[in-house]
Amino acid sequence: MPNTRIFWTTQEKDTVLSTARKLREQHPRLTLKQLGSRAQAPLPKARRRPVNNKLTSWLSAAFKGATPPTTRGPRAAKVGKRARAGTTAAPRATRAAEAPNVLQTLIEHGATILSGMLRHPSVREAVGSTFGRGTASRKR
Repeated sequence: MPNTRIFWTTQEKDTVLSTARKLREQHPRLTLKQLGSRAQAPLPKARRRPVNNKLTSWLSAAFKGATPPTTRGPRAAKVGKRARAGTTAAPRATRAAEAPNVLQTLIEHGATILSGMLRHPSVREAVGSTFGRGTASRKR
């Protein structure tokens, strides 16, 4: 059976990323899988990859501005807090363009956020008074 793995060149990666960013701006509600399949449209059919978790995580990391995990070496240096502290805050125009990224982050981390909100004493009190004390708290 022949090897069917496709390894993109740097130019192909850049093409897919730029197309994905344009699609994200035009259609912010597309999922990463949909973006992954549509972003490969400029590539010839023989050079397109199947959309899987690895491709979507690579796209997600690229949207967040992080180095994609597929391009890191095994012993890549990590950027510490001190190195990041020297960076300045993004201007308002840049932050407005990052709004879809914030939405995607909220979707991805929604359960953690909700769990944190439910742990707050005032929220627990409100839930307890609404549903009765027996269901609001697990501690007895």
